[in-house]
Amino acid sequence: MKIKYFFMIGLLISSSVIFNSCSTDNLIETSTSENTNTPETKLTKFVAGVPDSRSSMDRTTHSFFWEAGDNIWVQDEDGNWNVSANHVDQHCSQFVFNVPGRYVSGHQYKVFYTGKYGETRNYNEVGFSTMQFQKEPDNTIHIGDYGDCGVAVAQSIGNSYFSFALEHKSSILLFQPYTANTVLDNCYLTRIEVKSDDEFAGTYIFDPADNPIALKSSIYNTSNSAAVITKGDPGSAYEKGFPLQTRTPNPAQNGAYMAIKPGTYKFTVTYVIKDYTTEQEVKITKELPIRTYEANKFYNMPQDLKFLVYPSNNYYMWDAQENFWAGHEWDPNNLYASGTTYGKNSTLLAGSPQSNTADPTRWCNETFPGVNVPNRATSNLFKTLPNANELAWYVIKGDPRWDANKAWSIMGHLYKGGMWFKKMSVIANENGKTLGAIRRLAPTGVDFRKYYQNYTNTEASISSGVPASSEIDKYFYLPAIGYSLTGGVVRIGDDTIYWSDTADPNNQNAAYGLYFINNATYVGNYVRTQGSYTIPFE
Repeated sequence: MKIKYFFMIGLLISSSVIFNSCSTDNLIETSTSENTNTPETKLTKFVAGVPDSRSSMDRTTHSFFWEAGDNIWVQDEDGNWNVSANHVDQHCSQFVFNVPGRYVSGHQYKVFYTGKYGETRNYNEVGFSTMQFQKEPDNTIHIGDYGDCGVAVAQSIGNSYFSFALEHKSSILLFQPYTANTVLDNCYLTRIEVKSDDEFAGTYIFDPADNPIALKSSIYNTSNSAAVITKGDPGSAYEKGFPLQTRTPNPAQNGAYMAIKPGTYKFTVTYVIKDYTTEQEVKITKELPIRTYEANKFYNMPQDLKFLVYPSNNYYMWDAQENFWAGHEWDPNNLYASGTTYGKNSTLLAGSPQSNTADPTRWCNETFPGVNVPNRATSNLFKTLPNANELAWYVIKGDPRWDANKAWSIMGHLYKGGMWFKKMSVIANENGKTLGAIRRLAPTGVDFRKYYQNYTNTEASISSGVPASSEIDKYFYLPAIGYSLTGGVVRIGDDTIYWSDTADPNNQNAAYGLYFINNATYVGNYVRTQGSYTIPFE
């Protein structure tokens, strides 16, 4: 992208000769210096008229515009850098800058564009902000505030005219999130966070002595992270954020731009999305391959926002033949409870099982063969679950790690919060055990199936962070998917209970389950009539 401009030295010409400006006031000739009548001491007019590249861009038409607050710096005949006496006052395609200093026809001069309100910084300073704001989708009006910049050499073209082509020195990222999942249709993109191992934001300088002129290392405010906030003003169409109702990349719906210093980076991009129904704000993070981002270019960054979706028909009483709300679904997507929408703390919902007599296939297995007699589940699904000893191994030796940010969905809404555990094959290998030995005895040396015991793990490692990417394949993830005590699901995103295949050998009304919250995991007994999530573990 290049941009052509013209400026004149003290010529008294009519506004009809000059390109139209944003405001007719900008076409008024500024008076000469009181100390001299030579043309070189007048304000020189830099006429920005050819629409090739300015400080904002219409992506669809490839039209470029000046924006309010834009101005330029020019190095004059005496080596002084002078900022234009005026700046752009509104969105427009052409503008006349008035610049003080001494200029001579036939000579050439360096020009810097350092972003909006350049007079507030030194002539060669450019600030790539770590916090950028975009109020509407597919709108670049803000990039001049946050790092868009350029340089040029003004060439004499005769008759005291000069022209220059502005070469932009920033890189522009165009994020284009999309998703095939309709869960996000009622959610909004509120910000995009970008991180790298190397710094790409901060305040940088142009060195006039360079040839070609390029951005130097940051002089202060160095940062390897930045964010663009994608929310409009209160009361505007985008006050909640940008919509996510597109199945393919569609910048017109949610395109977000970020200005960065050119360079080679391996970016990690996090999309922050809010579900205003549940008031959950979740993060979907993607790691991008290393790439060189060149100056004077913008880069399309399409991203399919994939996340885990859990079915709502996996809540069961212990060892029931059918799920908690079987036959009482109110939505084809298996949103349950006779039309009542779930929340994090929903109350009693119609359609939950009432008794063994009224709802035998949804009711728990009430069998109790006697104290200290192992009692395993009989239904096909429950026979695929870990037993009580295996749950103890997960809790004690599975290095549980709480993940507060991983996004997932259930019942048509977004949530976050869950725990990583080492896979059973990894646990067995690290502890020199066979899988059969682990099923027979807990790490304590006791068979939990025959003798009731419980165990709580509150090690600090639980809160120490997600497993490293180099180790993540050794783990599997369980969401904090809540449970049902009174017919409604509660505590979604906060904590949860997962069933085992093992009944409590001491209590005819209970069975073993795995519980976890953000700072603890626990294996112990829970009432069989509770609706807990039921899936095999890895």
